[in-house]
Amino acid sequence: DLVVGGSLEQLLARQQRLVDQGLRGDRLHVWTEQLLDSLGFLHGVTIAHRDLKPANLLLTAAAQLKLSDFGLALRHRPGELLQRYDGTRLYKLPELLERRAHCPFKADLWAAGVCVYEMVEGRVPWAGRPSEDQLRQRQALPLVFAYAAEPLRAVLRRLLSLQAALRPPPLE
Repeated sequence: DLVVGGSLEQLLARQQRLVDQGLRGDRLHVWTEQLLDSLGFLHGVTIAHRDLKPANLLLTAAAQLKLSDFGLALRHRPGELLQRYDGTRLYKLPELLERRAHCPFKADLWAAGVCVYEMVEGRVPWAGRPSEDQLRQRQALPLVFAYAAEPLRAVLRRLLSLQAALRPPPLE
């Protein structure tokens, strides 16, 4: 697909929060659905993206969201844990920051949650500089919502739970 609409990162840099900058909530809903559908497809064929972030979410001329940059993507057997810690720090699963074995499909879901949070709130949930600072922030500071409606808050709380057992299972 030809993607001429730029990246979600560029759009966020121009507009901060998407919902109150002329972009209706239904667009956020559509992009969230497209993001999760794309991950569901990848995970269904046992591929983990592993570097999901707004810079890698591109927009077509028709404002359709597309995944890009599969440089860290890999095939992975469901149920097995990965011991590679690549990815972009602000979008990393806590287990990645702690350099523990993890499910890369769940890491994709975590990163998707951070991307959706950023679209709604205009910032990432935790912004510590080194990984250790960010991990401490995540443990000390709860998720704070200024703009997300309650149904979305509940979804984001689950996606971004620090307790791995409370997060949703990988998509299929």
